[in-house]
Amino acid sequence: MQMPIATERTMITTVSPADLAAYETLITIPEVADGAGFNLLSNQAMLSEVAKRQLKHPGTFGVRMDGRLIGSILLFDKVSRSGLPDSKNLEVSYFLHPDFWRKGIMTEALTQLMIALQADGKIRSISAEAFVDNVGSIALLERVGFSRVAKIVDPIVGKPKLIYHLSFD
Repeated sequence: MQMPIATERTMITTVSPADLAAYETLITIPEVADGAGFNLLSNQAMLSEVAKRQLKHPGTFGVRMDGRLIGSILLFDKVSRSGLPDSKNLEVSYFLHPDFWRKGIMTEALTQLMIALQADGKIRSISAEAFVDNVGSIALLERVGFSRVAKIVDPIVGKPKLIYHLSFD
């Protein structure tokens, strides 16, 4: 897949260790931390290590506006029924600075990334999860074309969440 991907208002780019300070700032914003699960980490050192690992992961992309990192989209291999990573079926998560919520920014970015992944032809499907009280994320997934396939209780936080799926087949 070719990077960067230009959208109407943003650029989806690779990330690097040079983005660490901006990334850590984003994931420590309470609204971002709560929605993306970063609030489950008990101290700043753990949060920093997670940020460093995510920035090194080839499936972590930056969402930038005017060169500023305002969010991220993360793609990870889904774990197959055999317990092994499945690089043709991915899971997506994402977060965006709250100043940019409800403006269609993440819809624009996620839509363009899904179009690029489908055109690349290497991925069969993408899954996503959203807590039932995260109406913005649920609406985003549905706007981008994901279908709701299940409702579960998250085993870590004990909250209900919805499972979504987007097939490229």
